Amino acid sequence: MNVPRPRTTASPSPEPVPACLPATVVSNAELSDRMHVAPEWIEERTGIRERRVATDSEATWAFADYANPLMIDWNWSFLWIDLLASTTGLTSLWLLRRGRVSGPPPMLVSLVLTMASGLMAIAFWTLRRDFSLTWWIPNLYLMLFPVPGIICLTSQPVGSRA
Repeated sequence: MNVPRPRTTASPSPEPVPACLPATVVSNAELSDRMHVAPEWIEERTGIRERRVATDSEATWAFADYANPLMIDWNWSFLWIDLLASTTGLTSLWLLRRGRVSGPPPMLVSLVLTMASGLMAIAFWTLRRDFSLTWWIPNLYLMLFPVPGIICLTSQPVGSRA
C-alpha cells in the first residue's frame, strides 16, 4: 500500500529555520522485532520508515543546548518561583471560594511572580540571542497574561476587594 506524502513547496523565508537530526536512528525493522510484526506493517499504517532519537548529549528540537549542565541548572532555578506562584495562586482561589477578603493579596503575589518568571526567561533568551518561538511564545504569555489581573487588583480600593 502506498501512503500519500504531503506536498511541500519551498518558499523563501526571511530567516533560516535551524534544524537538528539526532544521530540515533530507530528503523521499523528494529521496532518490528520488538512488536512481532513486519517492518512494512508499521510503514503502511504510520507512513514512517524510521525515527530519530536524541540522546542526553544531543540537542533537542526545542532548545539547542539543553544537555548543557548550566542550562539544566537554569531550568531548575525556576522551581522555587514557580512553586511559590502556584502555592499563592491556589491559596488565593481557596480563600476567594470561601468568601474571605484575604484572597486578593496572595493572588497579586502569584500574578507578579508569574510575570517575573516570564520576564526572566525572556531576558535570558534575549541575552543568548535565541529567538526560537518555541520558547518565546509561552514565556511572553507568562509575562503578559497576569497584567490585566495585576492592574485590576492594584486599582481597586483596599476595602472593595473581595
